[in-house]
Amino acid sequence: MLSIDSTDRSRGGYHQEIIGQIPENIQNQVRQRANCLCEYCHASAQWQYVEFTIEHIISLTKNGTNDIDNLALACFHCNRKKSDKIGQ
Repeated sequence: MLSIDSTDRSRGGYHQEIIGQIPENIQNQVRQRANCLCEYCHASAQWQYVEFTIEHIISLTKNGTNDIDNLALACFHCNRKKSDKIGQ
């Protein structure tokens, strides 16, 4: 499990540190699996102003992992709405 100093969270580096831990090839596999659609609401990335993100279905703060089965492509709205709730 990834451990991050709490000072990183307060400076906003927490998200960047986590994403940096997901290899690019895994991120590409998630995007390909999702066919460039949000895996929650199925919106197309083509029509969005904000780039989709790779997010954790079960957050790392709740003992989730960086395994491909725990990652989802999410639009900005769904990612923010879900926050650290598990698989909603």
